[in-house]
Amino acid sequence: MHKLNNLSEDECWSIIKTKSFGEGDIPSEFERIGVSIAKRCQGLPLAAKVVGGLLRDKSIDEWLSIDEKWLSDLKDENPVSKILKLSFDHLSPPSLKKCFAYCSIYPKGYFLERERLVELWMAEGFLGGNDDMEILGNKFFNKLLENSLLLQVAKTSSRYNMHDLVHDLASSILNSSDQVRYMGRQSCASLNEQATWLRSLLSNDKICILMFSKFKSLHVLILMDNCVEELPNSINELIHLRCLDVSDTKNKCLPDSVGELYHLQTLRASNYVLKKLPNTLKNLIGLRHLHIRRIELPPEIGRLTSLRTLPYFGVGDEKGRGIGELECLKNLEGKLEIYSLEKVRDKEEAKRADLLQKPNIVELVLTWSYREGGNGNESVLEGLQPHPNLESLKICGFGGRSLPSWCSKMSGLNKLREIRLEDCIECEQVPMLGHLPHLKNLYLIYLVNVRSIGSSFYGIDEKCVSFPALERLELSGMPELTEWLEAELPSAAPENDQRLVVFPRLEYLRIGYCRKLKSAPSHFPCLKELLIDEVESELPLVSICGINLISLTKLHIQSIDGLTCLPDWLFRKNQNLSKLKIKGCHNLTHLVPCLEGGGTALRDLEIQNCPELRELPDDLHTLSALENLAIYGCSKLKTIPYPHETHNDDDDEQLLLGLSCLRRLSIIKCGGLTNLPSEMIESCAESLESLRLSEIVGSFSPCNLIDLSISCDEYSISAVDAILKATTKSLHRLTLHGTAHSRELPGQLQHLTALSTLWLYDFGEMEELPDWVIGNNNNNNNNLSSSLQILYLSRCKKLRYLPSKEAMLRLTKLHISACPMLHIKGRDGDYGSERPKISHIPFVYVDWVQIPTHAQ
Repeated sequence: MHKLNNLSEDECWSIIKTKSFGEGDIPSEFERIGVSIAKRCQGLPLAAKVVGGLLRDKSIDEWLSIDEKWLSDLKDENPVSKILKLSFDHLSPPSLKKCFAYCSIYPKGYFLERERLVELWMAEGFLGGNDDMEILGNKFFNKLLENSLLLQVAKTSSRYNMHDLVHDLASSILNSSDQVRYMGRQSCASLNEQATWLRSLLSNDKICILMFSKFKSLHVLILMDNCVEELPNSINELIHLRCLDVSDTKNKCLPDSVGELYHLQTLRASNYVLKKLPNTLKNLIGLRHLHIRRIELPPEIGRLTSLRTLPYFGVGDEKGRGIGELECLKNLEGKLEIYSLEKVRDKEEAKRADLLQKPNIVELVLTWSYREGGNGNESVLEGLQPHPNLESLKICGFGGRSLPSWCSKMSGLNKLREIRLEDCIECEQVPMLGHLPHLKNLYLIYLVNVRSIGSSFYGIDEKCVSFPALERLELSGMPELTEWLEAELPSAAPENDQRLVVFPRLEYLRIGYCRKLKSAPSHFPCLKELLIDEVESELPLVSICGINLISLTKLHIQSIDGLTCLPDWLFRKNQNLSKLKIKGCHNLTHLVPCLEGGGTALRDLEIQNCPELRELPDDLHTLSALENLAIYGCSKLKTIPYPHETHNDDDDEQLLLGLSCLRRLSIIKCGGLTNLPSEMIESCAESLESLRLSEIVGSFSPCNLIDLSISCDEYSISAVDAILKATTKSLHRLTLHGTAHSRELPGQLQHLTALSTLWLYDFGEMEELPDWVIGNNNNNNNNLSSSLQILYLSRCKKLRYLPSKEAMLRLTKLHISACPMLHIKGRDGDYGSERPKISHIPFVYVDWVQIPTHAQ
């Protein structure tokens, strides 16, 4: 275990300053006191974070008080414990202290979710009893984050946790009285004494469901670890229950008596096996949060007028299941998916959902399960206009030919950050979207009837800026799309020198399965990642990668039949290009003739299944940052260019550097390439860690190789031996590919002291795998037998005999496939069986079926 060093006083002060003042400047009088406080943290990061959060929004006098009165006597006490207690004492109002302590109901290391915690605090009454409980709960949550009493797992994560020391403090406060009121992840066997006054229970014991009558005060019940398969009718005895969570159970349905839990605020039932909810659910008029998966809802869900969370609503044909049930659910918030919209007749019926009056829905998914042709779909979608606060919109399976007015221009939806149009197979045009000021992600998927993306798409106004915030754009599954036009200035634009700005922030672009596309724009000023596949013409690629593109870092090209070479300027213009992958371009003959000083940042180069590829750039050796070079299925490639020694000083310096960073080299199924330049191999001899070769013979001495996969027949066995000799102490994984006529294995196998995994494929004439192969050679303890743990044998048609049991004592896993002569599946005493030799191995698989052994 590596012990981390304590932080310096300057580092502690930096954390305190950031937590208390953010990124802004700090007044000098605060800095003087802050430096003094930083010294008292004794180099502990948690102490610095917590005290920084404590000082946030405090006056200079409060800073002085904390420094002088509270932190001055830390010499004889754990500084973190003192600072944590101090931070807790300063929490206000008192209900926030209760919320903090309650977090410890979960065990140490448990990942917490904001939404769940707020619901639990609400159930316990910590957030009062008005309509704004969730708002207050989120404020409390943010306060605990500011004070570092809760920590976010990662910047983009929705999961949080508590430091173990913080958990200790919270736990000591939670059940500080004689009466235990909150129990986390406990067995119910010892609950008899506490059951009467217990308010919260997290249980993984099915016994607790037999004791419902004893839980007179229970507000929160969370059943975990699949402890219950059927919830009993006696659940209605929990008359004070406000939060019920059965998500981690195997309940297929809930009893009707759930409808008698009249105080229930939150029901979490999002397990995978739940098929239906009880019809009595309509009686829970105080229910605020219903967390479910995509299942059929009971009728009259519209009576639950307090509902905030309803992720899915499926339109039904029966009474009480129509889309009008959404009308009275004015408080819905977050995400709502409405599916089976084909059951809605017309605009007037759709308008009964009253989406326009639901300002708190920020993510809306509208889904049709099948199409009935144009007008009905168009009318229904027109009646589903959302509130302007919407941030994410997905329309899937829409069957109309044109989008209604609110959707074709996204009228008034200026807060949209993400749009996804998918599987709208009759739709003939894409909507105007370029004017949306906050749109970050746009997906146009399987719009199979769209033939053109024209100038209206850009929505250019007098500001002459289109898609000002867009970062990610995907066009996929549009087989009829033939043109994607450039943006144009509107005819009414001012005559002064107005410059058109398009996609100023777009970093990721994918075009896939648009076979007929023959044109694309060229205005991508900051594009970093481009993926383009299944497009016949090379013109869209050439246009996007025009001479103005200078920001590209990753380029993935696949199945572009018209591509014969890359644009000459691609490497020279895009100096930060780090990854290039080309696959299935059957007419590609070369990349570029010469890199011309470009490609210096390229780390990853892969070329797959380009059968016409004949040559690589002459100055390939100048890719001094290259870490991975992989070439697969390029049968006409006969050489990899690499210069011999020169007398030019500059060339000598570049040649000396060469491919010195290359860590992974793979050349597979390139029948015309039989040799690699010795200078190339020498330049990467020390850096190379993984080498995969087929049909190549040559002299290699990679001294630090970890992973090797190579052809090993009668012609190449000596070359393989030479490689193994150079990697005796470094090689961990080895794969040898023989032929139908292969019998011999390289003798150097027995000297590989670090090898842990060995694969042997297609040694068609090998009848016996001798002990020395596994390493049992002259009882030498420094050989393979002391390191090999995993052995794979495949397609060795005549193999009959394994090494001795003694040679395989260290094996933990043995895989055997397509070795018909090897008798393994019988019993230990069967004549000719090799089973006794492998009885000690924990995991044995024959043709991918596990075989029982004595070691299991």
